[in-house]
Amino acid sequence: MPSKLSLDKSPGLDGYNAFFFKHCWSIIGVEFTAAVMYFFSTSSMPRCVNATRIALVPKVANPSGMHDYRPISCCNVLYKCISKVLVRKLKTTLEDVIGPSQSTFLPGRNISEAILLTQELMHNSHLQSGPPRCAIKVDLQKAFDTVRWDYILAGLKAVGIPHHIMSWIKICISTAHYTVTFNGALHGFFSATRGIHQGDPLSPYLFVLAMEGLGGIISQHTQHQKFKYHWRCAPNCITHLCFADDLMLYCYADTESVAIIKHCMDSFSNLSGLNINHAKSFVYLSSVDDALKTSICNHLGIQLGTLPVRYLRVPLISTRLTHADFVPLVEHILARIKLWTSSFLTYAGRLQLIKAVLFSIQVYWSFLFILPRMTIRKIEGIFSAFLWRGTALTHSGAKVAWQSICFLLREGGLGIKRLKTWNTAATMKHIWHLLVDKESVWTLWVNTILLRNRSLWHINIPSNPSWSWRKILQAREQCRGRFLSCIGNGLSTSLWFDYWLLEGKRIIDVISSRRLTSTGLCWNARVSDIIQGNHWVFPQLPELQSTWAAISFHPHPAREDQCVWTGHHSGNFSIHSAWDMLREHRLATFMHRLLWFKGHVPR
Repeated sequence: MPSKLSLDKSPGLDGYNAFFFKHCWSIIGVEFTAAVMYFFSTSSMPRCVNATRIALVPKVANPSGMHDYRPISCCNVLYKCISKVLVRKLKTTLEDVIGPSQSTFLPGRNISEAILLTQELMHNSHLQSGPPRCAIKVDLQKAFDTVRWDYILAGLKAVGIPHHIMSWIKICISTAHYTVTFNGALHGFFSATRGIHQGDPLSPYLFVLAMEGLGGIISQHTQHQKFKYHWRCAPNCITHLCFADDLMLYCYADTESVAIIKHCMDSFSNLSGLNINHAKSFVYLSSVDDALKTSICNHLGIQLGTLPVRYLRVPLISTRLTHADFVPLVEHILARIKLWTSSFLTYAGRLQLIKAVLFSIQVYWSFLFILPRMTIRKIEGIFSAFLWRGTALTHSGAKVAWQSICFLLREGGLGIKRLKTWNTAATMKHIWHLLVDKESVWTLWVNTILLRNRSLWHINIPSNPSWSWRKILQAREQCRGRFLSCIGNGLSTSLWFDYWLLEGKRIIDVISSRRLTSTGLCWNARVSDIIQGNHWVFPQLPELQSTWAAISFHPHPAREDQCVWTGHHSGNFSIHSAWDMLREHRLATFMHRLLWFKGHVPR
C-alpha cells in the first residue's frame, strides 16, 4: 500500500515517510495492514493516526503576515493509506456527477481546457465593440481551510454516497488534530471545526464536490428569464469555469445578469462557508460605458481589473503573446539557478539540473502556448551558459555548440531536448484532445463556435483568431496523416476531409472539390452516409474506383469511430512520441555505451 504513495514526500508527525514503510514492509507490513483494516472494521481512528503537522510555505519572498503563507498538511502515512482507499471508492461516483465546467483532479480532465477556453472567451476583451460582456475572476479566501463539514457531508449524501463511506469520510475530516512547524520547532496542538487538509489525498475530491454545489446553484438561477449569457457562452450555456478554487464567471454585462451571479455567490457562501477574497478578485468588462462599469463593480464589491488577465499562473492576452509576456517564465528560471552554488558542481551535475529541474519549469507554459522565438532563444541561452559557466551565466567558453548536444545519448548528444520541437509536440496534444475528448467543455465549445461542425483539417485560419487558436491550427501541418480515424459507425468522421483512408490519406486529396458534387453527397457528409448495415455503398466515380478498391476493412455500426496516433504502436498520443517524430535524428553510435551505461557515475 505505501508503495502507491510518493516515496519522497515530507513525513507526518511521526517522522516516517512512505519510503521507510516500503523499505521495511517485510517487517511491519502485517501490522500496518491490520491497522488499516481496523479503521474500516470498527470506524474508529486513534488520535495519533490523524495527528497532522502543518508546514507554512511562504507565498511571497518577504512574508509579513499569515495571509502570506500557504498551510500544507503533512499527514501520517497510515492515514494517507486510509484516505487513498476512500478516494478509490469516491472517484468513480464523482466522475459521473461532476459537471464539465470543472477541469481538475478527475480522470480525463485537463488544466489546459480551462485555460484555453478562458483565453478564447477573453479574446478581444480590449476592444470596446460587440455585445456587452462581463468576466469575473474570483479568488476564494483560504478555500480548503474554511469549507464547512456539514456542507461536504450534505454533498456526499446528495450524490448517493453510501452511509458507511460517508461515516468514514466524516471521521477523517473531523478528528484531525494539528501542530504547526515554524523555524524547525512544533507549536501547539489543536483541533479544527471546519476545513480539510491540504496534503490529504482525499481533500481534492471533497473540494471538487463542494464546488459542484456552486454549479448547481448557478444552473438553477440562470434559468431566470432576466439572466443573459456571455455572447460566446450562450450556445453552450457556459456560466463558469473552475479549477479547484480558481473560478471564472461569465455573463452579459447588465445589472440584472450580474445581480443573479451575485445572488448565486452569496447563496453558495452561506451554504459552504467559502467567501470571496475581494482584494484578489477582479471583474473585466467590455463594450460597457463608465457609469455601468461603476454600478457593476459597486454591486459586486469587486474592483475593475486591467488586462492582461492572469489565470492559473499564466497570462491570458486578448491580442497576441510577445516575449514580454513570458518574462516571468525567464525570471523564474534565473531565480532557480541563483539558488544553486553551482561553482561546486561538475558539468555532469549541471547537466542533470538542466534536464531534471530547469527544463521542467518551462513545461507548463510550453504545454499551453507556442513560445515566441525570442523566448526560446533566451531560455536555451540560459541553459547553455549555466551548463558551461555555472551561475556566472556568461556565454563565453562553450565547449560545443548547443544544437550539437541536443541529441539522444546514443546519437552523440547529451540528451537535452530542443525547446521549439518539444513546444510543437506539446501543442499537438491539444489537437489530440479535440479529436478524442468529445465531451470536454473545451471540445464542445470549439465544435460549436469555432468549427461549427466542420472538419478540423479543412478550415482555414481565421483573420482574427486568438493567439492560441492560431497556433493550434498552424500545428496541424505536423499532424496531417498522423491522426487517423479508425472507422466504426462512421458518424463522427468527415467523409471528404478527415484522414480515414489507408496510408493516412483523405478523399479530398484524391478528387477535386468540384467533382465532389457529382457524388450526390453534401460537403459535411459523414462516412456513415456510405454505410448500410455492415457494408459499404461507395459513390460511383471513376476517379475513386482505385480508392474504394484499396479499402479492405469493414464498418462496425455498433462501434464508435476511434482516433489513432500512428506515431506509437499503442495508437495513443504522447508528447514524447510526437517529439521523437519531429526532432532531428542522427545515426546512433556504439561509442556511447563506453560513456553512458547502467550504474555509471557522471563526471
